[in-house]
Amino acid sequence: MLNNKLWKYGGIPLAIILCCFLLFQDSRVPHKNEEDLMLRDLAAGQVRLLESVHALADEHKQIFNEIRAIDDRQQQLQEVQQRQQRVVSNVPVSMKARENIQTPPPPQAPSPPPPQSSTYTSKLLRINSEQQGPVAVSINEFTYLENVAVDKNNIYLYNLAEADKQALGILSGKLPPYKRFVGIEPGEVLRDLPQPNIVFREGDLQPSSCAGGVVRDEIAYFSSRWHTDNMYHLHNDNILPLVANILSTPGCETNLTCDLPTVHYELEADPEKLVKEVKAAKILNMIFTKTKSYKDMFVDGAPTCVRRLSWGRGPHMTYFKFSKYFNGRTHGYGRRPIFTNGGERAKTFWLQRSKMVISALNLRVRQELGLPIQREHAFSGGVGKFKLLYIERSHGDRMFPPGTTDILLDVCKQKNIVCEICCNWKQDSLQDILRKIGDADVLLGVHGAGLSHIYYAKVGAMLIDFYAFPPGEWQWRDMFDLMVGTNQGQVSWQKVTYDRVGRSDFENVVNNVLLPKLT
Repeated sequence: MLNNKLWKYGGIPLAIILCCFLLFQDSRVPHKNEEDLMLRDLAAGQVRLLESVHALADEHKQIFNEIRAIDDRQQQLQEVQQRQQRVVSNVPVSMKARENIQTPPPPQAPSPPPPQSSTYTSKLLRINSEQQGPVAVSINEFTYLENVAVDKNNIYLYNLAEADKQALGILSGKLPPYKRFVGIEPGEVLRDLPQPNIVFREGDLQPSSCAGGVVRDEIAYFSSRWHTDNMYHLHNDNILPLVANILSTPGCETNLTCDLPTVHYELEADPEKLVKEVKAAKILNMIFTKTKSYKDMFVDGAPTCVRRLSWGRGPHMTYFKFSKYFNGRTHGYGRRPIFTNGGERAKTFWLQRSKMVISALNLRVRQELGLPIQREHAFSGGVGKFKLLYIERSHGDRMFPPGTTDILLDVCKQKNIVCEICCNWKQDSLQDILRKIGDADVLLGVHGAGLSHIYYAKVGAMLIDFYAFPPGEWQWRDMFDLMVGTNQGQVSWQKVTYDRVGRSDFENVVNNVLLPKLT
């Protein structure tokens, strides 16, 4: 290739000049009296010819250098590509798999919303979940509707199929009510919020009849905050049911992302009660694309129309009242265990379902707070390589004696165990709290709602629960066993008298519970 280029850019012009020179010499025979003049002209012509040849040679040299530089660059690029291919081919498959697991996918631009149709037909979306049918007979389940209009306290369904009408007939024309949290103090009552009416209409839904002239491209969820002043109830009655709800929604994935934006509409609650919310209540809004007031949906004037609507909070994940889904009957206080009469099979199913919920919740929260996406597994190292976190209570009647934490830290130091105190609940940010919890292999503390932070600990983390239950409150032990099991961990129950806890109790835990697990 290089020789061809040299001939093209240098050889051809040089050949032409030489031919002209020869023709010039042979064109005429000089006469004697013109010899000197011709010799001088010939000498001048030769000089000019030589100058032209030198100029062409310089140009040829420059072209040659440029061509060689291009060829060298192409060869270098080929060598780099070959080296990269050799490096990639030598990477072990296990490393590639681990890299794919630990590295979160790059953020993708949201897909543009589908174009507005001229008309819409309502549907009752069938779901595959733990509830018996496609409709919610209680607020602890969910009903998914497609292409609906909401006006005041009515939910309008357009041109609904006859089979869907029959399925909704079990609700007697009303969706189940949410409860408004007004407190549990003496003299206060629990009050149901209004039940929306189900109204069937012939013909399709016309966007022109909706507020703004459009059907909102969103999935609308509803909830009424319930006991968000308590870490256990915050998750059991609010966050976990809604996560389970999203996971069961058609078009939603295990990372809580859906094919349409998820919008959380909060129903009425007592503002005075919500002032005492725990810091982790912020998580409730992290699992949705947006959070709005119910007033943005249930408004006067033109109806608000949405592509999909989910009614119902979702199931209590670890609450004894939900035991009817395990064994067909509901237990009250003082009766245990909740998984009786062949309920172990249902317990296994429910634990698997709950593990999916906890995994999805952790992924979403860690993404929102900028924490490492991949959670580590507990007890992956030996002594000196795992962390025990003492969950300190800020108030209440279940408290260790003053100075107890110093004793715990001293016992840990003697046994080469990393122990820390968690947390300053007023000053520490939610991000700092969950980062500290996420590094823990063991959570230890007095029985209480604060131990629910186990949801955000390492996968398989152990909970050491110092309890002093009276005989009639054993249902709490069943619920905490299930709660810790959702994070694939176990509970070690330590019966104590709270105001008498001392060094011997902590030494017993370290010697008989922790060290055997590490050997």
